[in-house]
Amino acid sequence: MNGKMSLVLALVVAFAASAVVLNAYDPGNGIISDEEAALQIAKHFIMNAPTYAFDGIDGTLLLIQTTSLESWPVHYVVIISFESSHAGYGDRSGEMVAQVVTTHVATVKVVNGEVVQAVIDDAWDELEQRETGIEEPVNNDMIISPETAVNKAVNFITRSHELDEVAVSSRWSVEDLTPRGMVGSSTQRFTGGGWTITVSWSVVRFPVYSVEAEYDGATAFQWEGTVDHRGGVEELGFELAK
Repeated sequence: MNGKMSLVLALVVAFAASAVVLNAYDPGNGIISDEEAALQIAKHFIMNAPTYAFDGIDGTLLLIQTTSLESWPVHYVVIISFESSHAGYGDRSGEMVAQVVTTHVATVKVVNGEVVQAVIDDAWDELEQRETGIEEPVNNDMIISPETAVNKAVNFITRSHELDEVAVSSRWSVEDLTPRGMVGSSTQRFTGGGWTITVSWSVVRFPVYSVEAEYDGATAFQWEGTVDHRGGVEELGFELAK
């Protein structure tokens, strides 16, 4: 038995006592909580995604854990296990696959009623249908500028947190905050339309921009995150002003 399989089986055994059979889960006709809704969304996604749809064994879906993260909007993380009749992931039609019952553990993140992340066994991205940790070939032409990183971050913030009322500046005032004589890193401040955004990055071939944003309008807030050289945004913190 390989290390990955041992880890998966250990997780299932560890939570077996508290596992809930999802196929038997029925919220009834009453009003259900957001967490229960997230559970149903995660279940529906896994059952219709390629890995389970290809050879998932009916009746094997188990809830291991559901947690909510301290974020806004709330991020629900649902961990589900299930069994497949063959090894591997995704739709394996036409492939030579080992016919062996395989236990999988899926971690599904639900935000605003939508699945935004789904990873199986820490090895397979069920949304992208590819192995985790594999990056696409880098094209130098895709490296974005600091201003583009700011626009990517602003669009992410307003979209992810449903801040439709927040104005987005079409033109930024830019101030260079890099200390004189500093070599190897840069910092700029972008202001406009109630926004103050500070961007820092190392002067390397493929920079990752660290972004701190403040908005002082009617819905004031602070945000922290990163934007990679291709425009991928990762949120590290969000807080509404008190």
